[in-house]
Amino acid sequence: MEQFYATQHKVFKNVSKTNIFLFIISLQIISDMDAEEMASSREESEDLTCCSVCFLRFDMVERKPKFLPCSHTFCLSCLKLMAIDHDGKMIDCPVCRKPFSIASVEILPNNMYALQIIKMSKIMTNVQKLMFTPRWCLTCKGVGKESCFNSHSTISLAQDGEELQRKIQDSEKNLNDALEKRAKIQIHHNAVLNSLKEAKYSAKKEAEENTQHTFTLMTALESIDKLKNGKQDVPEAREKIEAIFREAENELQSASQLMFQYEDQTEIRVWIEKAPSSGKTCFLSPKLPACNSDLVKSTETRRICPSEKKEKIMCCALNPVRPVLVCGLESGKLCFFQEVHDCDFEPFSDWKGTIVETLSTKLVSFIAWDLEGTSFAIGFVEGLVQVWNRNCENIFGLQNHTMTVSSISWNHNKEALDLFLTTSIDMSVAVWSATLETVVQQFKFQSEVCDTVWVSADSFVCFNEDNIFDMHQIGKDKPIRTFRDLNGTLIRLCFRGRLASSSDDGCIKIWSLEEDKPVRQYSTDSPVYCIDWIPINEKDADTGDNAGCQQLLASGLENGLVHIWDVSGISDSPLETLKGHTEPVNIVYFSCCGKLLATLSDRNNTLIVWSTKSWEKVYETIINEGSDSREPYYLSWNINKVLATANGGREVTVAEFE
Repeated sequence: MEQFYATQHKVFKNVSKTNIFLFIISLQIISDMDAEEMASSREESEDLTCCSVCFLRFDMVERKPKFLPCSHTFCLSCLKLMAIDHDGKMIDCPVCRKPFSIASVEILPNNMYALQIIKMSKIMTNVQKLMFTPRWCLTCKGVGKESCFNSHSTISLAQDGEELQRKIQDSEKNLNDALEKRAKIQIHHNAVLNSLKEAKYSAKKEAEENTQHTFTLMTALESIDKLKNGKQDVPEAREKIEAIFREAENELQSASQLMFQYEDQTEIRVWIEKAPSSGKTCFLSPKLPACNSDLVKSTETRRICPSEKKEKIMCCALNPVRPVLVCGLESGKLCFFQEVHDCDFEPFSDWKGTIVETLSTKLVSFIAWDLEGTSFAIGFVEGLVQVWNRNCENIFGLQNHTMTVSSISWNHNKEALDLFLTTSIDMSVAVWSATLETVVQQFKFQSEVCDTVWVSADSFVCFNEDNIFDMHQIGKDKPIRTFRDLNGTLIRLCFRGRLASSSDDGCIKIWSLEEDKPVRQYSTDSPVYCIDWIPINEKDADTGDNAGCQQLLASGLENGLVHIWDVSGISDSPLETLKGHTEPVNIVYFSCCGKLLATLSDRNNTLIVWSTKSWEKVYETIINEGSDSREPYYLSWNINKVLATANGGREVTVAEFE
């Protein structure tokens, strides 16, 4: 028996030295084996690597393969059980039934062949997986080739599919977060620009006041010097000094009266009143005493959304022909206010409010109705655009922009009422068809587009941050006209039969669509922030009403003035100058009938409505008084002389005029 053990140890020692070479050869021929050959070899290897008693795989711990003197191999665990039956000194081979006496099963030689085959089988399995499992090469960014496995970083498409899906979802989430942060940054950027404009305006105003005070003091000093030099008699000098003091006292008295008026206005409280017909709560605010309410009767109502969270109203739009108001909320939802009994005289305080879900959970950035009031388009901060009908039903939605939709404009040409433009801060403008429910064409620009207006059924005019002023036509990639002779930076465009532009150099220019230079120009002494044409009303033109037959253009200036220009006349001076704002005027907006003009200063949230017949102030209020919102203002008229406005506060203000 000892001689047999010695022979077995010698044989296995020699085998182990050559075994590595055999493995290397095996690895080289694996690539030449087809799937059936590899499967067959795996089955044969399993016969050599499993115990024929317990049918479990050999290992290097509890189930070491052990040789019996008859050369049959069994695992250490089974041999121990066999030895227990014979008091640990005798074993019968389960295959050939030969009995063998042993001192201990532990000293039986290991079957190194079986162990090496196990190792080789693992290598074959790994190589097979490597060869037959598709892998993605991170370096080539495509399905991995044979040359990629050794030199490039690869991942298994079969095993890591879920991981790839998770990474895609994370990427989409990061993209949405980035878009949302970009929108917030844009809002803060606009706030900083507004603050800089305010600082510039305040510094200019203080400089003018200091100049006036300096002039007054210099006059007084000159009088004193003349008195000292004996060039002027005492009574005359005394009269001049007393006149200066009287003027100063008058100025002080005027300032005191203004202060008392302001204190009286700040003491006006907004109270809560129950509407008797509907039972819902409205916020009503009395008008400021400066309004001539005897000319036009007005009613102001402030409403909040009927939601538990009392969400912020980011924008609003009135249906131009029906009593429906749509508000966009910060959560991506819509709030519809509409008449309950479908009558044209029901006050806004009785309109029913309803919250409606949209396809997005992101902030609503813009809402606009079409000319006939049958559909409206919505823009979101992530670039999504949806179209709804007047029955609060979603027609379609597409995301053709990658960033915030900053404006929406419907075509007013009767041949193309279903077309609308969307402008985004991703430096693109898209033309949509509500009938086809798709994007007709998308135009790309080198910088963000600041303003766009339709000028025909298939053409629009726009300018971007680079102050490039072009006209584009659907179906053509390049501009069909570039307008020139721009001295200042453009701020606003407006078109209603004629194209007008305003700029920071105080100029208002009237353009012909057939020429690249302005045909008329008006000059002011302050930057012009906004312009609007009065609607052409044929009925008023027939009756000889001035506001209806004249081609009037309103402009809001940085110094708080509002100029009315008669473009149909020959004078280069304003027809009227409206004085009511003390801060820059950011919005001028004529009502649908042309009877009223709304002007707004977002610096102190003051909204004023003027009669275009007498140019008298008929309404004035403070929007979202006490709110710190820096969101842009949205004003909207309908044909019943109802005006709605919102700017990111928790309430929408509606004024109804009779």
